[in-house]
Amino acid sequence: KYHTGIDHEYFFKNGLYTWGWSNNEKEIRITSPRLMNFRRQFLKLKNKNKKNKILYVLGPSLIWNFPRSLHISHNFYNQSEKLRINFFNSLDKDQKNKIIFRIYPYKSYEGMRNFYEDKFIDSKNISKNSRFVDDVNKSSILIFDHLSTANLECASIEKPFLMFFNSNSYPLSEKGKKIIKLLKDNGIYHDDYKSLSKLLIQLNDTDILNWWNEKKRHEATKQFINQYAYFSSTAIEDWSNLIKKQNEF
Repeated sequence: KYHTGIDHEYFFKNGLYTWGWSNNEKEIRITSPRLMNFRRQFLKLKNKNKKNKILYVLGPSLIWNFPRSLHISHNFYNQSEKLRINFFNSLDKDQKNKIIFRIYPYKSYEGMRNFYEDKFIDSKNISKNSRFVDDVNKSSILIFDHLSTANLECASIEKPFLMFFNSNSYPLSEKGKKIIKLLKDNGIYHDDYKSLSKLLIQLNDTDILNWWNEKKRHEATKQFINQYAYFSSTAIEDWSNLIKKQNEF
């Protein structure tokens, strides 16, 4: 392991196996077992896309985020707090009732967490499900206010999602910046609460999938998935061949 941000990427001899991105021949993409497991869980569930709830996945609420300080700016807390509160306050009563919040779950953050969520979240709007996949199954669309693995899990099953944060908070590569711009041009990424709330008002429960599956938007999400949530139809075989080739287990 090299850093908390790449726990699932490992060096083998002279190469780096990634979740999708590759800048040279030594960086080889391979399907993550975490994505494989999430897809397996999701496919077992019933009543997919039958609910009208909007799942808002909250990032870590830390003024000082030491565990992620190498790949997130120190002003992320203040920026995200302002964006979240302004967004929620801009919604009407019906929209607010549709939103379910999922609190950042990891126990490693306990003691460092700053619970400003109680400034704008009613306890009845907080998810009680322990499994993320159950919340995903009961929602028509998801909102992520940070870069996260959960976002990649949803992308890998082609679940409609929106991204809501200031991209300047992250040290993105040039390729990453281009993808964020592509997502923004297609209404998936938002750095302004007004544009996000306006989109949610425009979308109703019956046309979210139609909106999501429009050709230009589908192509944009496909590029995002191929770069960060690559999923091979021969994932098991790929891993089997990798293990046999490395012969280091």
